[in-house]
Amino acid sequence: MGQLVDVCASVGNYLKEHAGTREPVLSEAAVNAGKAADLDGRKLALEETVESLEPRGEPREPPAAEAPAMLIAADEPDGIRWRVGYNNFYVITRYNHSALYAMAVYELAAA
Repeated sequence: MGQLVDVCASVGNYLKEHAGTREPVLSEAAVNAGKAADLDGRKLALEETVESLEPRGEPREPPAAEAPAMLIAADEPDGIRWRVGYNNFYVITRYNHSALYAMAVYELAAA
């Protein structure tokens, strides 16, 4: 049990130091099915903004247009689920370089 407490404290400390407390992590994205095949949702880099992603994957609950963002493809049993990741998502992926890990952290925290 002590290891679990240590792991949670370590992750919590990292997020406290690097993440924005009131900033979003992820939001669902509406992606045009005709454009989905041309999209790369596996790159974990904040090279876009909410505004520049809109023609390809529009966030359903977007923050400011100039907010750094990335389009994330999550494999689900029934197909790909698209999301938009923001700075806090990126911060989690710097702790562990896996989009699946970052999504799990987000979903557990939201639960």
